[in-house]
Formats: sequence, C-alpha cells, structure tokens
Amino acid sequence: MSRIQSSCYQKFRAELIDLRPDLAGKNFSYTIGDDAELKIIDLDDKLGTNEIKYLSDAINQKTQFKDAAVRHAKILMTLADHDTDTFKGTYKLDLLNFQNIIDLGKIALSKKDDPSVLSQK
Repeated sequence: MSRIQSSCYQKFRAELIDLRPDLAGKNFSYTIGDDAELKIIDLDDKLGTNEIKYLSDAINQKTQFKDAAVRHAKILMTLADHDTDTFKGTYKLDLLNFQNIIDLGKIALSKKDDPSVLSQK
C-alpha cells in the first residue's frame, strides 16, 4: 500500500467530519470497480443510495488518491497472477472481480506487514 493512498484515505475520512458529519462515523470502505473508478463498500449495509453516490463522487474527485488506488490494484492483480508460492496459481484477480474480493480501505488502514490483508475473500 502506498503512503499516498493511505494518507489520502485518512484525509478523506477526516474531511467528512466537517463536510458531512452524518457520514463521518459510517462504516464504509472502498475498492476499484470494473470501470476503474473508486467504489464505496457499505460494510454495514446502512448507507442509502444518495449517501453512496455522494461518497463515490467525492472520493473519485481525489485524483491523486484514485490514481494511487488504481496503481495499487494493478500491482495486486500482477502479484496474484505471478506469486505462485503465496497464491498457488488458484486465484484470478482482474478488473472484473477485484471489487468483489479486495477491500482497499482495509489495506489502507492496516498496520505494516499485517497478514490479515491476505485473507480477504
């Protein structure tokens, strides 16, 4: 995980406190959708359509953040494809299924070398 992406995500969450305090405490994360846009993950299934749209629009306006997330997604796809020791060649990770498997927000907020990020479904 790049420091840029982690820093941008933390900054985005902090900005919500001032801009949308009603969303700041909500349990959400993000991933990359099949359209290469940042996609909000509603972890508790409590966000409304308008809230998800607001968060999606706001997070995708952060160009540096979005670019870092896309780069990181590509690295993860390459890693899953080429690291046969860890992934045993049994996983296919691409833009079409990335959003169903990888929670980039969880990775962004994890501590360095946290093994739990490898156990994402």
